[in-house]
Order: sequence, then structure tokens, then C-alpha cells
Amino acid sequence: MRIITLLFLLLLPFILHAQSPVSSRASAVGEAAVAFQDMNSLFFNQAGLANLDELGGIISSERRFLSDALNTFSGGFLIPTDAGNFGLSINYFGFSAFNQQKIGLVYARRLFEKATIGAELNVQNYRIPEYGNFAVFSMELGLQYELNDALIIGAHISNPIQQELVEDENLSTRLNLGLAYLVSDKLSLFAETEKDIDTPFRLKAGLEYQPISILYLRFGIGTAPTLTNFGIGLKISEQLKIDLSSSYHQQLGFSPGISIIYN
Repeated sequence: MRIITLLFLLLLPFILHAQSPVSSRASAVGEAAVAFQDMNSLFFNQAGLANLDELGGIISSERRFLSDALNTFSGGFLIPTDAGNFGLSINYFGFSAFNQQKIGLVYARRLFEKATIGAELNVQNYRIPEYGNFAVFSMELGLQYELNDALIIGAHISNPIQQELVEDENLSTRLNLGLAYLVSDKLSLFAETEKDIDTPFRLKAGLEYQPISILYLRFGIGTAPTLTNFGIGLKISEQLKIDLSSSYHQQLGFSPGISIIYN
């Protein structure tokens, strides 16, 4: 166990910058999710939650590269009100020798007819049993603008004011900018660019096709690292949806995931 812990300490700068909440719908379209307008927006752009008018909840899990040490669990709920929509998001990553937890309070509302805004205040805790715990506060800000009935632009920034984690190591700042193009009632296209202050640009793109009312087919790709993504969505009822996904890395393998959404 000590060897594993020391290995994670060596990899700590990479781990701290890499982990984020997961959802299977987002994963299946290459994580090009900054213009989503559903419960998945709880994790990728809080502004997308302003369009929702029903109480909702989501739970998600992903087993990254089929490793027990790289499990991620995410969940949360949304409460619409006349003063805006309020929510809570929770994320857990890791295993017994290293884990990270994040809890966030979320708020979203319509700014004017075509624009929505959202924000999240987080506390993030990092735990290494043999070396102790440390926690930091951070925030996220999001914006969406509907150019027309078919085209939505989204922007999101995480940790705009860099918080120090440990000496010479800061919580990463990440900017996402992308769009959703609703080609028809059955086909949607997504594209996004992501820039972490400490890493190269990532490009992400995906599509979602609904051949029948209860089934969604999804495909996506991403760079830095190069990933191929795919998945399906099942509309069990008007209230219940189940999404399944997996990404594939040529050297590291598959990362299967599942999400359950209830409105």
C-alpha cells in the first residue's frame, strides 16, 4: 500500500488537473457538453440548467481504463424556483490510498430572452491516509446564448482565480467554449475546445441520433489524449432515462460508464 501511495504522490500534479465529474451522455459525445441543456449541465455548464422547470436528479459512474483505482462517481439534483434554479453537485474520484471529493452549490437563471447564466461554489477535499487531508474552495461560471432555434453557444470557466493546493501546485484553471447544432428533431451535433492553463488545447466533437423515441445513439472523438467515444441512451419513461457509454484509449483501453436521470 505504501508503494501505491508513493506512486500517487509522484503523479499528484497530473491527477489534480485531470479529474472532473462524469456523465455518460457527455462521455459518449466526446465530452463536448458545454452547450447541453439538461441535467448533465450540472457537471459541464451550469447555465444549461436555467432552461429546466422540473425537479430532477442524476447519478453517474465511470471506471476509467477498467482500473479499480480510477473510479469516478458523480451525482446531484436540481430544484427550480421563481428566483432561479438551485442545485447540488457531488463528485468522488480515487480509492483508499488517494481520493478526491468535491461538493458544489449551484445556481442558474435566465439572464434575458436568449441568454442564461450559471455559477457553482465548490469545496474540494483531497485525502491521502498516510499524509493527511487538505481542502480548497473554488468556483465555476457558465454562459449560454441561443443564436436561433437550432444553434446554442456555451462558455464555461473553472477556477478563474487559481487556488493553491500545495506549495508550487495550484488547482487548474480550465476554459471551455463550444456549440450545439440541432440539425433536426432526431440529430444533434456538438463541438468544443478546452484549454487548461497548464496543458495543450483539447478538441472534442460528437453527435447524437435518435432513430426511435426510446433510443439515442451517440459517438464522439477527442484529442490530447486521443479518445474514441460511443454510447446509447434509453428513455424508459418521460421521467426516467438511462445512459451507457465508453471511451477507448489505444494504449490504456476502455472506460465504461453509466448515468441514471430522473425528473
